[in-house]
Amino acid sequence: MNSRREPTGKPAAAWTVVNGLPVYARVGSAPAAPDAPRVVLVHGIGVASSYFVPLMERLAPWAPVYAVDLPGFGRSGKPRRALDMVQLADALAAWLDALGLGPATALGNSVGCQVVAHLAVRHPAAVARLVLAGPTMDPRARTFWQAILRWLKNNRHERLAQLPLSVRDYGAAGLPRLLATLRYALRDRIEAQLPNIRVPTLVVRGERDALVPQDWAEAVTARLPDAALAVLPRAAHTVNFNAPDKLAEVVLPFVQGRGPGVPSGVPATAPVAGFDSASAMLRATARFLAGEGFPLVGTLPPRLEPLMEPVGLLVNRLPNWAREQVYIWSGRQEAIAPERLGDVRAELLAQWAVGQYPRRRYPAVAIGSSNGAAVHLWAALGVPWLPQTVLIPVRRSGVPPDEPRRDLEWSRAPARRLLDANPHLQLHHMFDPNQDRLMVQRMSYFRVKHLRLPATYARFLEEALEPGGTLFVVECGLRWPTTWAGERHVFQFGALGGATPDEYLHGGPRVADYLRRCHAPRHQWDPPPPDAERPEAEWGFEPTLRADLEALARRRGWRVRRLVFDQPEALSPLVADLYRWWYRRLDSALRREPGPRLPLPAPLPLDALDGFLREAGDQYAVQWLDTAAGAPLGSAAG
Repeated sequence: MNSRREPTGKPAAAWTVVNGLPVYARVGSAPAAPDAPRVVLVHGIGVASSYFVPLMERLAPWAPVYAVDLPGFGRSGKPRRALDMVQLADALAAWLDALGLGPATALGNSVGCQVVAHLAVRHPAAVARLVLAGPTMDPRARTFWQAILRWLKNNRHERLAQLPLSVRDYGAAGLPRLLATLRYALRDRIEAQLPNIRVPTLVVRGERDALVPQDWAEAVTARLPDAALAVLPRAAHTVNFNAPDKLAEVVLPFVQGRGPGVPSGVPATAPVAGFDSASAMLRATARFLAGEGFPLVGTLPPRLEPLMEPVGLLVNRLPNWAREQVYIWSGRQEAIAPERLGDVRAELLAQWAVGQYPRRRYPAVAIGSSNGAAVHLWAALGVPWLPQTVLIPVRRSGVPPDEPRRDLEWSRAPARRLLDANPHLQLHHMFDPNQDRLMVQRMSYFRVKHLRLPATYARFLEEALEPGGTLFVVECGLRWPTTWAGERHVFQFGALGGATPDEYLHGGPRVADYLRRCHAPRHQWDPPPPDAERPEAEWGFEPTLRADLEALARRRGWRVRRLVFDQPEALSPLVADLYRWWYRRLDSALRREPGPRLPLPAPLPLDALDGFLREAGDQYAVQWLDTAAGAPLGSAAG
């Protein structure tokens, strides 16, 4: 939280009749801002709203908060029969509707997570966000005695003050209802509901939670389309009672939507290489749209710029071998350990990307291939760009830079960890002993491409694009000889720049001379034989993403414009001529304005871009295709 407010007084009581039953709820006593997002707390088996009071006191100053006693529990009316998870979810939806509380953030604890999961799937209009605090049931403990043993083991770490509350609530529910509800909960398969939840979700686990082991919490997070996992140190299962301060610290940013999909304050980082081309282009575009400079290629805070000049001078005075080691080890600091690849999530990568941009409306948004000239195009238009491809550097040692087969074999197990956790990512594992000779001595280059539109990207588009806006799809058609290494795992030897694909694969005089100068004990490389040409790892566009983009655009009424070209440099002449065309139309006084940067008085309107393309005709090796019209708009391949 950005600032602290003291916990408030005890919550107030509220009664509502729903489907003929009186339903009791506690309501936070402190008035929050009128437009603050609402939070609804849903308890687990046997207990009721009373154990949410510590959390309510911490949330109430910031958000309207309600803790309900589900039918059959606490002070609420008792149906003749115990309700199963679906029936409890429907009853919760009816209560929300009666009070006009939806869409709200629904926070469930324990079996309450199963209830709110069904609520999000069956009544999506009632839920804006979801918090699963201690989600049950782990499939490995779905018998009565397994559940009871885990519950007893967990209770060693719960606060003693919870005991009288639990005894009172268990007595109010009655033993038959407790046993029947437990039986329903053990039969319920929450994992079947998780992939169908379409709202941002925060999974929370207490470090000492014996009912929800870490690997089960990670599995829950992995099954959700848009989720992050927060682990609260030294907390047990009922985090809302034994760790309310820690829980509020991670829940409040999430409820308030600071960063789409994943809250600030959640202990998670995106392992994206800061030194990569896509990262630099993304930061350059975002900094420009924010009206900020781009010192140090955006990799370090601007305040460190004065310090880096003497550091650079010092490094340049080192002998060549020492400079190389500085380069290698500084890059390795950004690499992720291979055993952590199973924790990487596609949505976290997407959150990292959209988190760079100022949050406001734009006339257009671009998504797709990285391209240096396109950065200048997006700057001229004043629009953000989202990458399809990012680089995840992975720590690795012991593979010489001229042994691509060994790098491929080493990569198989780490690659499976990453891909099994991310069914909509494709790995383009790149090994380039020419341009990346130093870096590949201590890391592998895992470039991942989004095959499907991440939920975080979709939500950013819906929030950022003006009504009737334009979605640019950037499609670089560059392809490269590659080897299929497994499901969604492609190995690429070499890359664009310097050597040709044939030289990488079959050698030649230039390769032999290069290897001799590097003191390599060979005159050509011996890579795995390629079996097909596929989208190039760094620049190429994987076309499966386009279907999701076009489907979303149809639903939202956006215009889709495809920017299609075969080589990354194909855009450069077009963008350079666009700037010349633009400045010729600006006032002469503006053109004479001194300064190191060209003056940009206002974003170039999209209709002005159309005018330039009509004048340019087909002189550029670029296609602009309007999928709504199904025909070229401006310049075609020349």
